[in-house]
Amino acid sequence: MDIDGVLCTTAYWAIHRFIMLKLNIGPNDSRAQLTSPDEFGDLFDPIPVKNLSAVFLATGFKIVISSTWRTAGLEVMQTMWRLRGLPGEVIAVTPHLHIARGKEIAAWLRLNEVESYVILDDNTDYLPEQRPYFIRTDSQYELTYQDAERCIKILNSFTH
Repeated sequence: MDIDGVLCTTAYWAIHRFIMLKLNIGPNDSRAQLTSPDEFGDLFDPIPVKNLSAVFLATGFKIVISSTWRTAGLEVMQTMWRLRGLPGEVIAVTPHLHIARGKEIAAWLRLNEVESYVILDDNTDYLPEQRPYFIRTDSQYELTYQDAERCIKILNSFTH
């Protein structure tokens, strides 16, 4: 799973900035801390997070981070996931091989036993054999309800 483009939305941050300006809330105002970045970086839009929760409830997925956020390391990603109360469990990060992300995911899949998978990303640098498992999110709205339904369908198709 990618993060920017899946859980971090441009629409969410545009609304956040607009509200901050309209309410004249500065960066040191205690109200700004409700939506300001934490020690891990940008907070995630609650709508895509809710959609990801729906996928988790329907499938019980485990998460492998393929995002550039993975360079912070697995333990940091797991801590962030836990402290932010996000759905699912981060079990791994893909290797950072400085090649197309699809090839990095393929390398991880070769070394790990996986029953099913889905790729969530707003970029398209994936291998042809990964296309049936790839859901391209919209960079403005990220993981939509329709995307979540497709995730559930793909993940549940492996078990039926």
